[in-house]
Amino acid sequence: MQTNQILSAPLIDIIFDGRNKDYGAYELRKAYEKRIRKALLITLLLAVLGFGSVVLANTMKIITGLLRTLS
Repeated sequence: MQTNQILSAPLIDIIFDGRNKDYGAYELRKAYEKRIRKALLITLLLAVLGFGSVVLANTMKIITGLLRTLS
């Protein structure tokens, strides 16, 4: 890599300069940030769904209890 290109090059290109980029590690590291965002989004979504289902179940339990006492 040219000396003037080092400051503007991404870190992954500096690390893999002069190395074999075809065996897979380069592509895995290149797509790492996208995979992490996707995993965090899925985890957050599952946590919200789990928490929401518990809150909904408890709310329904309270409502049915109130309806039974009123009738």
